[in-house]
Amino acid sequence: MIRKRIFALAGLLVLLALVLVFFERESNLTNDYVFEANSGITLKDVNKARKPVTFNMSDQGFYIEERSPNSDKKKAVEVPSAPRIAGFVSNIDYQTLKFFRYLHRLYAKSGNLEDHLDFVSKRLKQQLPPDEAEKLLKIYREYLQCEIDLAAESAHWAPPGSFQEVLDLLIKHHEFRRRILGVELADALFGAEVKSKEYAVRRSKILVDDDLYGAEKELLLEKLNDDMWGDEATRVEQKPTAYNRYREKLQIYSRDFNELSDDEKSEKINEFRESFFSEEVVQRLEAVDSQIASEKATEEKYFQDQAAILNDSELTAEEKTEAVFALQNETFGDQAESFRRREAIRKGLEALKTQSKSVQK
Repeated sequence: MIRKRIFALAGLLVLLALVLVFFERESNLTNDYVFEANSGITLKDVNKARKPVTFNMSDQGFYIEERSPNSDKKKAVEVPSAPRIAGFVSNIDYQTLKFFRYLHRLYAKSGNLEDHLDFVSKRLKQQLPPDEAEKLLKIYREYLQCEIDLAAESAHWAPPGSFQEVLDLLIKHHEFRRRILGVELADALFGAEVKSKEYAVRRSKILVDDDLYGAEKELLLEKLNDDMWGDEATRVEQKPTAYNRYREKLQIYSRDFNELSDDEKSEKINEFRESFFSEEVVQRLEAVDSQIASEKATEEKYFQDQAAILNDSELTAEEKTEAVFALQNETFGDQAESFRRREAIRKGLEALKTQSKSVQK
């Protein structure tokens, strides 16, 4: 039961991150910042909090396996057990939260809360002096009870339907933890995680707003970075890869692109590419564009010829089928079979959509 409740809460938070791009367009988010630039939570804290960490605590010692978020490679680090765990008592932060979640998973099959805490207590006392183990267990007990109560409480909250409601829910979760654990402990454990999510919500709201022009979005993003990161604002923009920054730039200027001619749009895109990539990469991207344009033109010509065949009243159904098959071979060559498979899938999906609409009526 403990495990299900907390995992349900974790699942809700993941869902919030996944559905952001589908929400309605809104004016500026109204909440004050939960964690602004002077909160003491730095970009370094957030980056470390997001880095996957695997704990391994056994009778032989205490180990941590670390890897970057974008890599499958793990870096095994052997750490002296007592000093490392003792650090969680004297320096409560995002790493402590990861350790607590590890403890919860390690003994998730306990029959009840007291059995679970008994298992955790025994393991901590194997690694720490009794007084240090009791201090850490006390904090863990408070954390775990808070998460259980929050999971039960939030089960009755309405799911968010807008960016504002996502932000409201994020704040509601954290205010609950602050009320139960106290501001200092709640912020120490969850601050970096909450700030990362808060920034993601606010940034996503700006990026997907189709009512804003690129220059307007750029100003809003600059203000958001200054408000939430202060002197680290420039580093925030440099953190993603060049390609991700380029793709985001295209999203920022989506409304501008809709009002440009094809030539103007191509010129603007090339300008962005040259600001992010080397000349060699720009040339490769242009080659891909040319290939895509050529394939599009080929398909457009094919469908025109196909329509002419299907509309020819002098041909029988069998002759039309044979003529279309021959046209596919002539147009696409050794890729004809691949094209036919794609067409079969497309027609199948269209049939399902039509069938679904008929059922709904």
